Amino acid sequence: IECEVIKEAIEHIEWVPPEPEPFCQPSSHEQAPAGSSEEQGTVVYHLNPVPPGSCFTRARAGGAPGPLSSPAVSLEGPQDTTLLFESRFESGNLQKAVKVGPYEYVLTLRPDLYTAKHTQWFYFRVQNTRRDAVYRFTIANLAKPKSLYGEGMRPLLYSQ
Repeated sequence: IECEVIKEAIEHIEWVPPEPEPFCQPSSHEQAPAGSSEEQGTVVYHLNPVPPGSCFTRARAGGAPGPLSSPAVSLEGPQDTTLLFESRFESGNLQKAVKVGPYEYVLTLRPDLYTAKHTQWFYFRVQNTRRDAVYRFTIANLAKPKSLYGEGMRPLLYSQ
């Protein structure tokens, strides 16, 4: 029911870092994440929520029939620094993105199927980034007991 797939082919970046990614060493200067309330920001990406009690009820090659909706906001011009999120592709699991600051976003992930509402991974595309800007993504529901993210592991990011 909720499967809507973009026709554009997603390009994956094939690259292996020369060294393993180090764990993040907290400096105690990190700011507390902003709240995820929509009153504190602007929703810039939102897929329709899944009906309660349903996980996956039917499939269709290429996604749901009919025209695609636009879960993202439109840019107001070339100076608009709002990021454009997309997650309607295989394994994409971004449900919602709220802009809470000029370069700060609170993200909500779709729960993994066949789990007790765990979200232990993330996969989405971001466009309209700016060179030398520092972005902050707070994933509001990336919470699982004994996750390596609680031990200092950092998210993996590729950029072209």
